[in-house]
Amino acid sequence: MPPERDLESLLDPVYHEWLKLSNPPLPPGYQPTLAEMREGFRSQTALSNTDIPDTVSSRDTAIDGRDGHRVPLRIYHSRNHPDASEVLVFVHGGGWVLGDLDTHHGICADLTEATGRIVVAVDYRLAPENPFPAPLHDVIDVLEAVQHQHATLGLPDGRPAVVGDSAGASLILAAALTLRDTPAAPTRLALVYPGVGADIDRPSFIENRDVPGLTDDLMRFFFASYIGGAETLPDVLAAPLLAESFRGLPPIFISGAEFDPLRDNATDLKARLDDDGVEAELRIEPGIGHGYLWVRRQSAPAARAFVALSEFLRAGTR
Repeated sequence: MPPERDLESLLDPVYHEWLKLSNPPLPPGYQPTLAEMREGFRSQTALSNTDIPDTVSSRDTAIDGRDGHRVPLRIYHSRNHPDASEVLVFVHGGGWVLGDLDTHHGICADLTEATGRIVVAVDYRLAPENPFPAPLHDVIDVLEAVQHQHATLGLPDGRPAVVGDSAGASLILAAALTLRDTPAAPTRLALVYPGVGADIDRPSFIENRDVPGLTDDLMRFFFASYIGGAETLPDVLAAPLLAESFRGLPPIFISGAEFDPLRDNATDLKARLDDDGVEAELRIEPGIGHGYLWVRRQSAPAARAFVALSEFLRAGTR
């Protein structure tokens, strides 16, 4: 076990306070139900969904995915960018188990304003009810629809950029690997505190076991739910860090965080991308950890990270 740390002195104070509020102590031995976990996640993210810019509007729609499934979408526009001609697809995190269009509504609204893009948020099917590959299929189907059904969706023609946080980062990387060299391949990827591997014994997990939130047990639950309880990995796309090659992928921005158990996923991915000659930028944000997007307005280091993310996505516009 690593030595005990004084997290209050190490973490950004705003982020530290958010961690405490978001992870209240539970009675010993208490195991929340899946429904309670999902409702808790909605409550945890609610603070991030206040003060939506009044210049941003959204509308809900859906596309026909495979297997007869309809994939819900939320499309965001900003009055400050009436001539926006590029799309940004957003894929939310939540361990493949939690999250929906509402939990990340504020983040998407702010990205719409900050990037000058039309943002399309994806409400993919969740595990454990819909394990791999269903969530990935939904993301792939949306990316293909944005390219091939843009007129029906009221979107401009052209390939989108894609951003995902945590489990969403895993899904967009796997989707990009699937779609590379096709007309639906994204133009650039942004992965925020990505959960792209399958190994929870990496040093960053061990170092950050004292940081509330993404515990070893929770990560095991999330990943087991995602792969349907399988004892072996069903496909490397379920943990795309393990892909044989990343050659042919577009420019990639990776935002890790100093106190995130998944930090080594970010650094390991950067090393793999460098080896394969993929243009990639890595930032490890100091003083914050997993979930920092929720305090992007209140925390100085989280705000700087959000600006860097937005600049990368804005740089890809015509």
